[in-house]
Amino acid sequence: MDDTQDHPIRKRAHQIWEEEGRPDGKHDEHWRRAKSEVHGLEDLPASDSVKKAATKPKTSAGQKPRGLKSKT
Repeated sequence: MDDTQDHPIRKRAHQIWEEEGRPDGKHDEHWRRAKSEVHGLEDLPASDSVKKAATKPKTSAGQKPRGLKSKT
């Protein structure tokens, strides 16, 4: 990929880095996220922490998560 194609990804990765408080050692994660956003991709490999967050079950509004008992 040449520099012209990388520029929007590089710019977005830098924005992500700044939004997260400029952490060290997350270049690959920021690049992958930026590339996904710029190209509209959703199936790029993610880090383990991102995978775990993505697989967490979601509940709809008003629905209690499983395992919680209501107070009666």
